[in-house]
Amino acid sequence: MMNLSCFEYGVVCRSSNDSAMKRILLVIDHLGTGGAQRQIVGLANGLVELGYQIDLFVYYPEIAHHLKKLDSGVNLLTSIKTDRLGLNVVWQLRKHIINNGYHSAMAFLNTPAVYLEIANFMARKDTAIYYSERSSFALVGNSTLNTLRYKLHKSCSGLSSNSVLQTKRLEKLFESKDVRFIPNAMPAEFFQEKDFSAVWKTKNIAVVSHTKPFKNYRYIAQSLIAYLQCFGEKPPVIDWYGEVYSFDDVIDEIATVKSMLKSAGLSNHLVFRGVIEDVPEILSETYLLLHPSMFESSSNSIAEAMASSTPVICGDIADHSWLADRVKGISVVELNDPMMLANQLRRFLLMELSEYRNLGESVQTFAERNYSSRSVIEKYESFLLGDKE
Repeated sequence: MMNLSCFEYGVVCRSSNDSAMKRILLVIDHLGTGGAQRQIVGLANGLVELGYQIDLFVYYPEIAHHLKKLDSGVNLLTSIKTDRLGLNVVWQLRKHIINNGYHSAMAFLNTPAVYLEIANFMARKDTAIYYSERSSFALVGNSTLNTLRYKLHKSCSGLSSNSVLQTKRLEKLFESKDVRFIPNAMPAEFFQEKDFSAVWKTKNIAVVSHTKPFKNYRYIAQSLIAYLQCFGEKPPVIDWYGEVYSFDDVIDEIATVKSMLKSAGLSNHLVFRGVIEDVPEILSETYLLLHPSMFESSSNSIAEAMASSTPVICGDIADHSWLADRVKGISVVELNDPMMLANQLRRFLLMELSEYRNLGESVQTFAERNYSSRSVIEKYESFLLGDKE
């Protein structure tokens, strides 16, 4: 059964193995702006620092937002996906497995994991394969293709998830496997000392997320309109930081949301700011983070906010209620009830400084115990070496 004591109390079991002799392969689709991409770059850098030889393989090398953060000691391997099935990606991975004598290999995300699993089978080597589940099961769905993918995952030596609830589901699906909960790691720059008084005065409220419709900016707009109707005054301005995609469904949804707000006289109360480079700096000046996503595994944005002493209001999905039961400063709202968020916004806007400071200190204390980079990387180290928990 899954042991959560390490998560709640920050206990770390260090490996005594000789890392200098071990080469590890990490696999992901690209190094774009996503949370999984940020995590795997941090993991690669941390394992290099511990003395491992790390190869990081990507097959969309042109998407490279996080490339500049990659340690020079990480060996970047690239392939260009030339067909829908990714057969050339599998073939390239097979060659690397045969030629490089990896102790172990791990893929983040479903499709990269399938490519790695097939490539390893074709290579017929004794490389131990691990899979890090990063997507919400609710978002993945139960299609025939996804069912096949999870059957392929049975070839892995172990599976991990950054979500408590999904780890429990993985334990049921893969009873004989090493299944572990490993939370997202937060770099040290997020753990800044917050000027609570200054932030309390400005009351900047933000969302940090990309703009696929399931991230639910419609709910934000509905809540702002409910706030105006209920309290008879203009709601706060919400700054949405993150990549504004040019997909048709995104364009249509943003247009609908902007039209809703314009009709209510609130055109400038939800502002899409686009990609930002310095998330820690933004969060250091943020009074409150909103996270209205309808589907989630475990949110980097929430962990980052906690590390930066920023309270969070999030939807009643995934691990959010589990967190809210344990940490003052995490509030959960029902995503079918915009008035619930409006009331929470009102509560925070009227909150005394002493209460706000208490909430901010609470979330950062929890983050320090559980999301520090060193702690999380050592958990992955133990996992990839096949150490028993």
